[in-house]
Amino acid sequence: MFLNHKNIIYSILIIFSVYCTGILATDCDIYKNIYDSCYKYNKNLEEVNGNCCNLKNEVECDIQNNITYAIFYSTLSCTFESLIEQLVKLPKLRETVIYLDDKPISSTIQNLTQIKKLKIKYTLKNYYKIPKEIGNLVNLEEL
Repeated sequence: MFLNHKNIIYSILIIFSVYCTGILATDCDIYKNIYDSCYKYNKNLEEVNGNCCNLKNEVECDIQNNITYAIFYSTLSCTFESLIEQLVKLPKLRETVIYLDDKPISSTIQNLTQIKKLKIKYTLKNYYKIPKEIGNLVNLEEL
């Protein structure tokens, strides 16, 4: 069998696309990772066959299935810093609500530069000061 340049290029593209499928994570993959690491089980995500964009009142997506809005709840197994680390991987996320039980807001909040609306809610028993680094959120319109 004779391989010409066209066949070689097609072969490289096929191999590259198979390889990249495991590397490139979708927003729903990142959302699932947050829930796997922070919550261990998300019944709602299973009910929508892993498509987080179908989670009513929890997630909103644009037409390319990029998450633009999401609600997150703190748990003992998830630090605020690790949550922010994952949220940074959602570049189209513009609005989020984070429910915190007993965790202070750390300076890592400054990494959410894409956020326009940020709501942080505490339980009635605790609240913490907002760190000065929140001033680094250049796109923030509502806190």
